[in-house]
Amino acid sequence: MSSEVQWRQGEATACAIDPLYFVQRYVQIESVDEGRWIPFHPWQAQLSFLEELQEHQFVIALKARQVGFTWITLTHGLHGQLFRPIYPMMAFSRREREAVDLVRRTSGMAQRLPPWLLPTERVNDSQASIEWANGSWMGAYSSSGGDAQTARLVLVDEAGLQPDLDRLLRSVEPVIEHTGQLVLIGRIDKDNPGLYGRMCQAALRGDSRYKFCFIPWWGRPDRTEAWYEEQKALALALDGTLDDIYEQYPATAGEALLGKTLNKRFNPAWFRPPVYERRQPEHVAGAPAIPGARYYVARDQTHRYVVGVDPAEGNPQSDPSAIVVQDDVTGEYVAVVNQRLEPDVTAEYALQLAGYYQRAGIMVERNNHGHAVLQRLLDRAAPQVLQGSRELELPWQEAWQGGDYAQARTSHYGWLNNRRGKILMYTSMAEAVRGGDARIYDEELMQQLASIDGNTLQAEDNQHDDLAVAGALCQVGREAVASIPRLGTLNMRRGS
Repeated sequence: MSSEVQWRQGEATACAIDPLYFVQRYVQIESVDEGRWIPFHPWQAQLSFLEELQEHQFVIALKARQVGFTWITLTHGLHGQLFRPIYPMMAFSRREREAVDLVRRTSGMAQRLPPWLLPTERVNDSQASIEWANGSWMGAYSSSGGDAQTARLVLVDEAGLQPDLDRLLRSVEPVIEHTGQLVLIGRIDKDNPGLYGRMCQAALRGDSRYKFCFIPWWGRPDRTEAWYEEQKALALALDGTLDDIYEQYPATAGEALLGKTLNKRFNPAWFRPPVYERRQPEHVAGAPAIPGARYYVARDQTHRYVVGVDPAEGNPQSDPSAIVVQDDVTGEYVAVVNQRLEPDVTAEYALQLAGYYQRAGIMVERNNHGHAVLQRLLDRAAPQVLQGSRELELPWQEAWQGGDYAQARTSHYGWLNNRRGKILMYTSMAEAVRGGDARIYDEELMQQLASIDGNTLQAEDNQHDDLAVAGALCQVGREAVASIPRLGTLNMRRGS
């Protein structure tokens, strides 16, 4: 056997074993800037992403524009098609022509590989598919098709712009079964963050099966600070905000996840440190063992606390019930619960948290299912249930005369979140955030507050605001507990 043949066999074996070696040595990609195909020299961020693709079955990638996540994923898929027998790959995009372009790019990479490196040959190619003699293939699909086949890799490109991502995921998740891989890549549309935005938030918190990956604008080495400042200046000249920069060229995952600043009740600039500093939840000894609770700070026995509660119905289609605890002295949001809970369970968890955090006062949104939560709280811990603004109290005589005795009983307690109530509640919250009298460590709480529309005082369509409401209820709860007599150091409030 000649040395040339031996060398080629060694190279082919090295490529089969190591995708990084395969990409860096032999793959070419199409350069829009140069108008030709060039050797692929992946940036460090792309190499790191390729390593994540080797390790995780479910991957969700949030990215700036034109940072090559799609290219590196296509090389990952091409490697599987060539060196793993029967490796089906499905590529989805918003429209069919965009999905077909993913196949075109993969085909172009394959055509430019040395012939001796290919362990199999191509058969039955078309514009929308590639087929290999080893049983591997790649097909292109729009967001409305492709749910009837089994695949080893499913790529959903521009996932944040998919018109019906929920339906698409329901279709393709069974396709990968137990051994396949699902990769979502995209940016978040700030006009409609939708499901992709919520999935990225959950993955960032570690609350989902998806591995979260993020690449900022500077993940592309040829982008400089001067270039970035020029982009910012252009964006500010266009509409006076950095919304487009945070969508197209975010520097952090937090910027990418922020809602639009135009017409928002809370200016995103208010959430800079020290008001918002993202932390990982921690184990707090002695804290209630509530499923899904996120604790950030243990109790301080010299402080007093407030619990905000936004109840929901608790069925699979309802909004989550949110419970948030705030330190009245430091303004820190120390604990968060956000999940679908029935009213009696919501009340029980609120009591457990209030008990741990120094018999905290509890402020409940009184609307709808709030009455049931208030009833249970009043039965168990009436002194801790806070009263809101008197101008928001229900006329209990009317409720009593109408036979609604439960509502009559709860009419003086909690916070009525009608239009007037929302204005008062979010005004109080805005003053605390703008004035630095709040400390937020929970990513989801910050995101929901940042999404509140300044006109409707609600979250954007298809978004939740339960944590935002519970967090703001803590703030008006702080004002309520200010009038409750406390002994010794428990009279301390806001540094007084």
